[in-house]
Amino acid sequence: MLDNDCVGCSGNTIPPVIRVLPPMRLTEAARKARAKGVVRVQVTLNDLGTVYNAQTLTEIPFGLAAEAEIAARGVRTEPAKNDEDGLFEWSNIEVEYKFDAASNEVESQCWFNTDPPAKRILLTIKK
Repeated sequence: MLDNDCVGCSGNTIPPVIRVLPPMRLTEAARKARAKGVVRVQVTLNDLGTVYNAQTLTEIPFGLAAEAEIAARGVRTEPAKNDEDGLFEWSNIEVEYKFDAASNEVESQCWFNTDPPAKRILLTIKK
């Protein structure tokens, strides 16, 4: 599901709508080392859709884990919503940054993790 079209995917939760997903900044140390890899950040969104907490799930050198966490804290969303009563809910998303410092490229994706964790739904960015 690519369009946040997930009514009932997590009980009765409609996933948050991602409005802004900031890019991760590559550090000079990563560029010099020509680092390549993936950093994942678990982001807890409150019922207003703002970031309450962000924590890296994968450790990676050259200061990139910290840069990923900083970028993920800048996520802006419309909050998750309960399909039955329309009330906004707290939710967790996972932000994934794939990077190749040699070519100065960073690719971002955002996932909604269902509860129970049966599947991950790729979220698109809607402006």
